[in-house]
Amino acid sequence: MKKTLVALAAVAATSAFAQSSVTLYGLFDISYGVTKSEIVGNPSAYRKTTGLQEGTTAGNRLGFRGVEDLGGGMKAGFVAEVSMSAITTDTFGNRLSTSGHTDTNRTAYATGGAYLGQNSYSTGGSSQNRQTYVYLTGGWGELRAGYQYTNMYTVSSLSGYLGGFEGMSGSDVAHTWGSAGVGGARASGLTYISPVFSGFKVTVQYGGTTNPAFESDNGSLGTNQNKRTSVLVDYGNGPFKASVAHTRMKTQSAGGVTTTPALTQVGASYDFGIAKVMGTYNDGDNDAGVDVKSYQLGVSVPFGAFNVFGTFGKSEYSPVQSGLACYTSTCSVEDVKQRQFGVTYTLSKRTMLYVATGTTKATAPSTLDKKATDTRFGVRHTF
Repeated sequence: MKKTLVALAAVAATSAFAQSSVTLYGLFDISYGVTKSEIVGNPSAYRKTTGLQEGTTAGNRLGFRGVEDLGGGMKAGFVAEVSMSAITTDTFGNRLSTSGHTDTNRTAYATGGAYLGQNSYSTGGSSQNRQTYVYLTGGWGELRAGYQYTNMYTVSSLSGYLGGFEGMSGSDVAHTWGSAGVGGARASGLTYISPVFSGFKVTVQYGGTTNPAFESDNGSLGTNQNKRTSVLVDYGNGPFKASVAHTRMKTQSAGGVTTTPALTQVGASYDFGIAKVMGTYNDGDNDAGVDVKSYQLGVSVPFGAFNVFGTFGKSEYSPVQSGLACYTSTCSVEDVKQRQFGVTYTLSKRTMLYVATGTTKATAPSTLDKKATDTRFGVRHTF
């Protein structure tokens, strides 16, 4: 009898573990390189930084995934990620600053406050820096709630349309141009992902910005009320892949002023076998007469375990209006040009070596041009 009970308990335990599981995963990217920033024509503003850096190909992280089989084709699960920094002091994010500003979100500023672009990799230690959400999934699709990637970041950085490394100069601006004003890379909210029909998949999001309470009191508390709506359509058929996303942010300020900035993104890639081409195009407006446009194009060519890549892009505001509040702190940046080249070498399924160099140059009216150059070699390991 005792043996029978033990056997039944073992079977029950095995069944329980088979119905639910938790997976630990992570990514570490460490490189050594040289970062140079300068204001063209102003030798006193030249700055050079040499040493260890991180987050070139992706942000360092530690994460947990859990899933439970609910039966009838239904599953419940969660994703929780925290950022991990291997460098005690990280000042490599301020690529175009001479003020010594340390920015853990790796935003790139030009001297004088003109905003150039945003790289959403972070080095800090809060779970809010990365995804944290729960979900239900079944034959009807998937429903997520929590802090998660936005449709904008899915198109710009996660879908394979970016030809370079967004964690360094040369591929850090054009693909995310305009997205900060309509929600950024990650935000709190609800997401519905449809099943795939004839190669098509639809993702609908409703939420706000990085503030968890996206419908906050905009009267007595004096805070803004942000409501973000976004629709993403993905298509995949063999070597061809394409995505279109439209995101709108309705913001009502404490003073009662309502704005509805919007951003439309298009991304596509085609794998010819001997080479893969990819690119993105962004087109948005800030609801105040200022348009934002950008594009980036890239190509990668495999040679066994080696992969050679190159990318270039351009971003601009139109018309140029210095001091006008728009997607970020100012619209004084006329245009930003970027280019990047590199080589990766796959050591294994989990480990990759890389070397890359890139340049980002900003031109603003009535000011000197600003230029940043990165050269790095490093290793990326996932587990």
